[in-house]
Amino acid sequence: MNLNQAENAANNAAGRVQKAAESIADDAQTQTEKFARQTSVAARDAYGKARTEVREAAAVVRGKVHRQPLVALAIASAIGGFVGVMLARR
Repeated sequence: MNLNQAENAANNAAGRVQKAAESIADDAQTQTEKFARQTSVAARDAYGKARTEVREAAAVVRGKVHRQPLVALAIASAIGGFVGVMLARR
């Protein structure tokens, strides 16, 4: 094997290594982008479910306050008093 053949073999090997590295990098980027899309979809779904739950809970509380305003006032007063006591201790 002469010097040119050795040089060509080394260049071929370097080219194959570079292509393999680019392929691995592309695969990693593709995997990262796929994970980001999946996470985004999951976050949107979780947000939608949480939003629905909060709206339903608010509707339940609104109905109870409308039916029993004095109980709601007593609960709000107790919570306010508790928060006031806790803040005064600081």
